[in-house]
Amino acid sequence: MSVAAIQDEISEAIKAHSTWKLHLRTGTISGRLETPSRDICCDDKCKFGQWLHSPSTEAGMAVDANYVRAKKLHSEFHQFAGAIAQKIERGDLDAAKHDLDLGKPFDEKTKELTKHMMIWRKSLQ
Repeated sequence: MSVAAIQDEISEAIKAHSTWKLHLRTGTISGRLETPSRDICCDDKCKFGQWLHSPSTEAGMAVDANYVRAKKLHSEFHQFAGAIAQKIERGDLDAAKHDLDLGKPFDEKTKELTKHMMIWRKSLQ
């Protein structure tokens, strides 16, 4: 895979994962989600996760420290997002709203993942 293609994957992932907060916030208003929590919890269900976990990506990047860190942060991000989604599905909307507040673990993990992906993308130049 070319450097430009990897950078494109990372750029698309940054955009896609930045919208999760909006999807979850919408779920706290409507009481339902477009994607079930069992899928949100999994870091290999989204497009970026499928790319991260693909055999060709893993074979080509297993020793790249930025890839390894992004994979870990991405998994943690989905765990936090999935936990919020589970609260929405249970109808515990106030708790889900609280978990989406600035400075809460999901917000911090989102920032950490985004920052690292930007660093990774830039390191490929």
